[in-house]
Amino acid sequence: MKKFDIGILINRIESGGTEKIFRWLLPLFCSQFKRILVVILSKEEKKTIYRFQRDFRNVELICLDLPQVEEPFFRLVYVCLSRYLKLRWVLRRYRVNLWISFEWRFGATEALVHKKEPVILYLHFGLDEKQSVFPVSLKTKLFLRWLARRVFHIVTCSKAIASHLILKYGIDERKITTIYAPVNFDRIRLKLQGNIVGYNFIFENSKVLLFVGRLVPIKGLFSLLRIFSEVKKKYSERVKLLILGDGILKHDLVKYANLLGLSVFSCWRNSAKDIMKEYDVYFLGYQDNPYYFMNKSSLFVFPSRGEGLPLVLVESLFCGCPVIASDCFTGPREILSNDTDEQNCFCNSCRDMEVARYGILMPPPKRDWDGKKSEIGELDNTEKKWVSAIIWALDNLDFLKEKCFDFVKHKNREFSKEIIFRDWKFFWIGCSLIGKNNVYEIYQ
Repeated sequence: MKKFDIGILINRIESGGTEKIFRWLLPLFCSQFKRILVVILSKEEKKTIYRFQRDFRNVELICLDLPQVEEPFFRLVYVCLSRYLKLRWVLRRYRVNLWISFEWRFGATEALVHKKEPVILYLHFGLDEKQSVFPVSLKTKLFLRWLARRVFHIVTCSKAIASHLILKYGIDERKITTIYAPVNFDRIRLKLQGNIVGYNFIFENSKVLLFVGRLVPIKGLFSLLRIFSEVKKKYSERVKLLILGDGILKHDLVKYANLLGLSVFSCWRNSAKDIMKEYDVYFLGYQDNPYYFMNKSSLFVFPSRGEGLPLVLVESLFCGCPVIASDCFTGPREILSNDTDEQNCFCNSCRDMEVARYGILMPPPKRDWDGKKSEIGELDNTEKKWVSAIIWALDNLDFLKEKCFDFVKHKNREFSKEIIFRDWKFFWIGCSLIGKNNVYEIYQ
């Protein structure tokens, strides 16, 4: 039986916010623990696994190749049961002193809590009954309460998520610790020194709105296209929308933008030479250096309907790009508003434009589509408020850029690697002081 200091359970190692945090934290864990086991639930590309094993040679990787959960109930039961049984098989073959789980869903972490080894559950997303990445049903709420009693500790990426677990789920606050995810500011500075050939003309004589993120329903991108179409009609100067990212909605979003009468460049359909023409909307796909675009753009727009702690807002502010974001559950308010009571910051979203200390908060879009519908229709009241707020922001960019400088001066240190790594070190020491000595003994 192979022995490891810690084991890490995660759905994937690329493609999302949780995975990004995992990749940032793994070097820290590698510096503190000698033997690490990483268990991936879903299928990963061979080149991703190869690159991972090349970069982290003291980490053993197990990929269970489980399919994603689909809608039919029998499919859900099959995937959850497969997840549980395969993890039990891993536990029989490998002895791990401590587990860190980035997965809370059925069939994952509960397979670990039946063993004697302590399990730390890491939550990087909001769990709300109405608006979040994962809307919570009664059975999910009961399951989380059961799970919270059995894990050794819960680490959240947001104070709002921690408060929500305490007040809404009745979880003992002594079992919850908040540690922000780190942002590599040194890497951003290095990337900002470079130049990306072929895109400078987009920013000439134009105000540019920028979105960076996955192209998935929760991000509110259909509403963003509707809002931008109206801004373009009402704003006196030339304005463009730049969308960086990939996802399941990419082709549907391009079709919808065309339906709205916008001229569209798509990196998935147009040839590279076509980009030299003038367009209203640019879909540029995944970019290894989004910070160049943040530094050049006029305004970062983020109409998401649910988040955990969107660090892309931190990155944008650090690059000097003002932010207008939805006051969704959770994260944007915690980043942009320094005066918010963390006990109440998840309760209600703002109803109108709120000029916070480091940016603008807006009510989340009330509707979005999965791409199969093609209605245009009139903008609802929330979307109209977004139109007015964006036009106001474009007319007051100097005022908003001061908020970026204020953020870099007073707040960005909270997300630095040095602070986050220090918090994790204190967390390991704290684990030993509350009774799980084996956690501290394997900490070097």
